Amino acid sequence: MINGKTKVLGLIGDPVEHTLSPVIHNTLSDIYEGGESAVYVPFPVKRGGVEAALKGAFSLGIQGLNVTVPHKSAVIPFLEDIDPMAKAIGAVNTLVRGDKGYVGYNTDATGFIRALKAFGKPVEGKAAAVLGAGGASRAVVFALSSMGVSEIYIFNRTPERAAELAASLSEYAKDCRVYSGTYDEISTLYDREFFVVQCTSVGLAPDIEGCVIDDGEFFANALWGMDIVYKPAKTQFMKRMEAAGKPACNGLSMLLYQAVDAYEKFMGTTVSELLALKAGARLQLCAGVADPIVLIGCMGSGKTSVSNCLKKLGFEVLDADAEIERRSGMTINRIFEEQGEKAFRDMETGLLKELSGKAENGFVLSAGGGMPVREENRELLKKIGKTVYLRAGVSTLCRRLEGDTTRPLLAGGGLKAKIEGILSDREAVYMQTAHEVIDTDDMTAEEIAVRILSF
Repeated sequence: MINGKTKVLGLIGDPVEHTLSPVIHNTLSDIYEGGESAVYVPFPVKRGGVEAALKGAFSLGIQGLNVTVPHKSAVIPFLEDIDPMAKAIGAVNTLVRGDKGYVGYNTDATGFIRALKAFGKPVEGKAAAVLGAGGASRAVVFALSSMGVSEIYIFNRTPERAAELAASLSEYAKDCRVYSGTYDEISTLYDREFFVVQCTSVGLAPDIEGCVIDDGEFFANALWGMDIVYKPAKTQFMKRMEAAGKPACNGLSMLLYQAVDAYEKFMGTTVSELLALKAGARLQLCAGVADPIVLIGCMGSGKTSVSNCLKKLGFEVLDADAEIERRSGMTINRIFEEQGEKAFRDMETGLLKELSGKAENGFVLSAGGGMPVREENRELLKKIGKTVYLRAGVSTLCRRLEGDTTRPLLAGGGLKAKIEGILSDREAVYMQTAHEVIDTDDMTAEEIAVRILSF
């Protein structure tokens, strides 16, 4: 609801037409309960127009602004105040309305810290290899210096730029050793534990085949890696890491959390992790990098409820049982009674063959409970997308299925014994099919949906 009390937020930069920031901020505003409403709009501002833009924004009562290229440093002389880390970095991306003007922050740095924590990999006491020495690298190295890393190695194509960044970081981070060099010197890391943050634009769509490092030994020695590029969802850098058996993630979580941190500053509030990840789901969809999802599990495990939650976030959902009923013009009970279970399983396999390899961004398949029993189906399910086993205990399933007369395999009474038998028969095949397992007994459908979409 937009009214006279709605706060106006925005983004200044050039260009701004491609930005995904409105997706995050307007989603947060839509779903946040207990705060004031806000609306977020991108404003194109040409070089040389920053001072006039800030004066106009302040006069219009705009509560907060994000700043993107080419203005992240150009805005600094026109601010009322600036956060110490943003000042040290020499760039701001978030402006919060003060008494006489705007106060500058760098949530690229704090967003990176939060994204790294969400990835769950330890950094304290370890060496960090940062690839690239541009604007993104500045935020990353200053953030890393505050997280307890022992050493930071900045590698860049041109050594002068890497040395300049290393020198400015050394002045700020007294307890962290900082080195710089070219990519040819990267083997100096191989005698220590190090992780990698890829901060160049190499590998960014449409040039998705590029990788800034072409040394297999580098990937073999690294602990894990993060690429700040998020499109494609799996860059060549990430593929090289994973081929060496090392975990890797992209930069979409950094994009999300820098916006969440900015929103909290704009609105003077705290965004829960649940709400942040809901916004992240919309971000994945709009960025075109939401992997197809397949939900498997015993009847009553929550596949339908979780699918409905994902549908509310914008995902396209196909319920396999409902689709088979639609195509056959018969209920599943009737198919079992008139044609037998084998005929029904053949219908399932036929549907999976159609879907295999065709599922696109934002697609969810809610699979029938018995679909994975066939070996052929297990392989087809895994080809469609990320397969998630929603696992529930016998008591939970009994509670959810009590009184349900639509399940042919539960007909005839003895609910608990039937569920125990089904789980005994299927647990192994569910585990063989799953890319991820979620224990759902003590979780709501919404919590499960957000867990599936976590970065």
